[in-house]
Amino acid sequence: MTTVELGRYMSSLRNIKGYTKPELAEKSNIPVRTIERLEHGENVTIDVFLSLLKVLGFKLVIESEDGE
Repeated sequence: MTTVELGRYMSSLRNIKGYTKPELAEKSNIPVRTIERLEHGENVTIDVFLSLLKVLGFKLVIESEDGE
């Protein structure tokens, strides 16, 4: 997944949950500009990404391709 695809996905999750960017920023204590950068495909730290997922009610799961 590219950063642009990830940004689109995060924007979709935010919209599904019904949050505006300012609302998500307030709930996550992450600046609106950082959320905008993420949603436009720019790099953000993993901490920012995980914090936003948590506020949106999701978590990151990493699995190996061979199922182990």
